[in-house]
Amino acid sequence: MLIAINKFLDRLLFKLTTSRLSRPAQISQMINSLPTQLILLKSLLTDYTIPIYSTTPLPAFVKFLRSQKALVSAYLSTQFHQHRVDSIEYYTALRDKHFSISPGSFISSALSVEHRSIVLDRVLVVIDSNPTLLTEPSDIKQAAIKHFQSVATPPLIQYSSIDEFPPRWQRAYTPISDIDSSLYNSVMSPILDEEWMIILQSMPNNKASGPLKFLTKCSNI
Repeated sequence: MLIAINKFLDRLLFKLTTSRLSRPAQISQMINSLPTQLILLKSLLTDYTIPIYSTTPLPAFVKFLRSQKALVSAYLSTQFHQHRVDSIEYYTALRDKHFSISPGSFISSALSVEHRSIVLDRVLVVIDSNPTLLTEPSDIKQAAIKHFQSVATPPLIQYSSIDEFPPRWQRAYTPISDIDSSLYNSVMSPILDEEWMIILQSMPNNKASGPLKFLTKCSNI
């Protein structure tokens, strides 16, 4: 509403200050509407008091209109600034919240990336050489997963033994017969607790922890 009042004052000033006054009937109508606009302004600004003014002489009336427009413009500028500050504080707090509970939303917000997605409500697949239209959400989800797992590479085949490998990989993975398999016994044997403690106690302190958040300082106590 304040914006409308500001535009009204701006238009009236423009018509009164142009070099050639045109459409006097329209100007007269706008001047007659001025008291209504000022009453509306008073209802919006609690501390505002409608000043006494006269439409003559014209320079004094124009000065009065400019003072009212400056008042409205200053108030609008203050409101816009406060709205901008409130918006910044709100979205900053929202981004901090997303950082804690929703990293994906935080990244999208930080990068100003709009989240877009494709909703599949039906999928046409081939089952036993017959085209089949899937409409159940669970079936659609499984079909989509299967598609994207195999769209670039053939599906992985699970082998239970080396004998099921293709000949090329059988030769690669079959143990070499002239190497004594007992050579690996010491490597494959379980690590003893004493060995763990020796390794941990030999590690330096004051180092950053890894993904498990394990500090070597704890083990050296």
